[in-house]
Amino acid sequence: YCRMVHKRPLYMFGCTPRVKGNSPGLSFRLIALSYSSFISIPDSVESFGDFTSGESKWILDAFKINVFSTVPDLHNCNFTLVATDGANQWTSYFSIKAHAPKLEFNGINISDPLGNNNGKLDPGETATITVSLKNSGSSKAFGVTGVLGSVDPYMTINTNNIVYGDPDTNSVTTREFSVTASSSTPAGHNVE
Repeated sequence: YCRMVHKRPLYMFGCTPRVKGNSPGLSFRLIALSYSSFISIPDSVESFGDFTSGESKWILDAFKINVFSTVPDLHNCNFTLVATDGANQWTSYFSIKAHAPKLEFNGINISDPLGNNNGKLDPGETATITVSLKNSGSSKAFGVTGVLGSVDPYMTINTNNIVYGDPDTNSVTTREFSVTASSSTPAGHNVE
């Protein structure tokens, strides 16, 4: 029996091995392995000591598991547990589904009420560009920041860095960036 405790991005899980049969096990060790490229196990060996027949022991936080921020949403992370008493070895397998945020661009809106209010950035106007992000993943995102940039000589980004915060799963979060188009912007110019 294993139980996971999430401590973002560190997970802990405890185990309860049980000796079956009539003879006691000696100096049991449990080794946790994962071949997932999204997992590391810095603390992969736990000693459970001696067991008597039928005995089980619970060791809280037996293993520490790091889950990388690049893990895809709903990815199955496979694990192997190897129990040994020094002479014999028993292997068990289990998997844990990863829950991660999945941020997606959800659209923009241009508001220019101080200009001609046509929803377009015209020469000489300062406008607000509202950028929406959707978290379609199965986990909340943490510490999301949006950066707006342009190499266009006719564009000035007045607000280039905005904090989106911690978008919940299945939510849309919007933030506003301020931009100004130079009065010398050629008519019909597309901003880069």
